[in-house]
Amino acid sequence: MNQIKKLLISLKIKTVFICLDDASELEKDALETFMRCVVTPLNNSSEGFFKFKISFYPGRDLLPEIDRTKVETINLDYYNLYQNTGRDKVEENAIKYTERLLRKRFDYYFGKDSLLEDFFDVSSVTINQYYKQLFYSSSNVPRNLGKILWYASRMSIFEGKKITKAIIQEATKQHYLQETRTVFFKNEFIQYKDYNEKFEKEHLKNLVNEIILKAKDNKRHIGNSSSAIFKNYTTNTAPSNYLYFIPEFESLIASLELNFFITKHSQQKDRGSGSGSNYIPPKEVSIYTLNYGLCQSEDIIYDENSDRKFRIERVFDFNNLIINWANSQKSIICNNCNATHSLEKLDAIKALGMICTECGQKTCEIITNNNTLKIVENSVQIPEKYFQILNTLMIEDGQKVRDISTELDYNRWTISALIRSDRLLQIEEYITPKNENGTKHYYITEKAKNIFFNGSN
Repeated sequence: MNQIKKLLISLKIKTVFICLDDASELEKDALETFMRCVVTPLNNSSEGFFKFKISFYPGRDLLPEIDRTKVETINLDYYNLYQNTGRDKVEENAIKYTERLLRKRFDYYFGKDSLLEDFFDVSSVTINQYYKQLFYSSSNVPRNLGKILWYASRMSIFEGKKITKAIIQEATKQHYLQETRTVFFKNEFIQYKDYNEKFEKEHLKNLVNEIILKAKDNKRHIGNSSSAIFKNYTTNTAPSNYLYFIPEFESLIASLELNFFITKHSQQKDRGSGSGSNYIPPKEVSIYTLNYGLCQSEDIIYDENSDRKFRIERVFDFNNLIINWANSQKSIICNNCNATHSLEKLDAIKALGMICTECGQKTCEIITNNNTLKIVENSVQIPEKYFQILNTLMIEDGQKVRDISTELDYNRWTISALIRSDRLLQIEEYITPKNENGTKHYYITEKAKNIFFNGSN
């Protein structure tokens, strides 16, 4: 580093800017290694000569050994980006961004004399309405906006027609079905998962399905309701794309937002509940909206009026759904007194070092209640190859390196490296070696069985 710096200074270069795009497309271990070995030394030891601009996905940012107070962070999700302008103006500013983005791209490709009206049918829909619809369609993610317009162009421009509102709806639906939905429903693994995610793909797919079912039920409920705020809706026109819950639950659904199934729309107080001595005052809630293409695919009406009173109606309260879903997937169990704790208490129990609030012992762990899943996680997560070795030993315990490598179709040197005494499986006491007839055999421990296989034999 010092040699490179000296050479560059001799060439009268004062600062080197290094841009790392989509750094968190790497898995956590690889990203952490890269940051520690390359970014941290250059950043911390060069007295500002090397400066970094790094883009991360939310929930997948790692800057080990770097002082975060000296790092400027710009969040590009539209709610976080514009919330300081006033909560009521978040959507307004986000739509203006959509307009600026489109106009600048069209000016670049077609010249400054070009008009968007040359491409969009404005006979019955204004160009401003298109900006609003494209904001809803893309959540202001430029890549998604580009893909949606590409789908739309195949149904219109390529056929010598102009883009209509209906075509954008169909294009967004196709983008959802072909790309977004694939993440949980067709791919074997989730491409982008919050690094702190404690739920597996099947858990999250279950949540998506439960959210969709409730949104459809909300549509029927609103359409049949006699409430004044719902009087203009029928079961065919009632919007039901909103869901809200307390901010503490945002970490539970982070991977759904990361993969664009839902997007944070706003934050405001709910209506409170009860009356008299049972009255509970309004509390702060996070309001999300379902993916626009998901709504088109599932016949869920997307609210384009964005009425702040409408979106905090109690029908959109998803707190109980999330609690019930989370508790059905995992529980906090005390191994000392067998007390079961609600997942709502997870942060508090973690803060106490997994101490049980019933018996006071540091013996709590997180287990799943869903026996159909292979992996049962607690707060510990392990890389896939390590889990495959454990799963092999669960099927047949006491195997040699050669047996494990044959079963997993890895070469024996890879398996030998993964199960060495200085690697995770032995350090964490998930496997134990035994010499039998002069050859090492490996056994899975009760600790690993309890953590990853729910104690199954």
